[in-house]
Amino acid sequence: MTSISAPDVRLHQSELLRLMIGHWVSNAVGAAAELGIADVLADGDQPVDRIATEVGVGAESLARLLRFLQALGLVERDGSTYSLTATGELLRTDHPSSMRNLVNLYQEQYFADAWSELVPALRVGEQPFAKAHGESVFEFLASRPDALAVYSSGIAVGSAFVAELPHVVDFAGKKVIDVGGGDGTLLETVLDATPTATGRLIERPAAVAAGERRLAPFVEERRADVVAGDFFAGLPSGGDVFILCRILHNWDDNASAAILRNVRAAMTAGSSLLIVERVLSDDEPTPVTTAFDLHMFVMTSGRERSVDEYRRLLVETGFELVEVRDLPLEMSVVEARAV
Repeated sequence: MTSISAPDVRLHQSELLRLMIGHWVSNAVGAAAELGIADVLADGDQPVDRIATEVGVGAESLARLLRFLQALGLVERDGSTYSLTATGELLRTDHPSSMRNLVNLYQEQYFADAWSELVPALRVGEQPFAKAHGESVFEFLASRPDALAVYSSGIAVGSAFVAELPHVVDFAGKKVIDVGGGDGTLLETVLDATPTATGRLIERPAAVAAGERRLAPFVEERRADVVAGDFFAGLPSGGDVFILCRILHNWDDNASAAILRNVRAAMTAGSSLLIVERVLSDDEPTPVTTAFDLHMFVMTSGRERSVDEYRRLLVETGFELVEVRDLPLEMSVVEARAV
């Protein structure tokens, strides 16, 4: 057995301790988001007493939270006042790239309850969310409008990477079909960036209202429409580019194959498919993508997949993989065409 020197042991102990307090870190960031500390600091340096008064907490306890946020690089201290760092600015509600809603989503209690079932679920092979809540995450959200609103707002923030999509894919003159596209953020981005493109958003009946609101200007211009549909029950035919953005990672291989077959049936000659997901690398696993893969295990029956796994799924369902392109935040575009 290889011996480890005392300094090396201490280094590894420090690293393990840093990993162990990760939950405390996320809770502290969540508290800052929930209290609206960044909004109070939006206009510049503020003393602790003023911040405490604005957010409605005690000054002494808030000072301890702010000290931790300073250590995390979210705020800076200058004497008796605090201000936001560039990272902390992203917690402001009015920041154009605000991540506050995503932080709020990750702090939802039903997330924590599902993760608390990780070890029992690993031991018996059950799905953690279902073990914690007695139903799937989709059933859970469908019956809880408030939770669904928080979820939808957070997912929209988590879609910031879509701003780059029109720069890596040419949508000029194409009719773009966004299947299961939530509130229409992705389709809005594509249509904004590509004046000659048109589009259609397909969403569940309970979720179409958000898409109708966001895409209203394009609907009025006759460049887009919003259609109620279910990717498990079949899709309207027609379209040049079909997009599945963060859909397949929610489902196991059998369900994902069913979705892909329905997309394939709706495609016409010359149509292409874009799968927008995080792609696993067996050679160089990264913390973000592997974390989301485990999160998919906890929350759904799905998973993140490697390029080879996507290739196999696509071949089984009437496609061939054409190319994989990188997007920010470890996202990728897997392009396929019908065969």
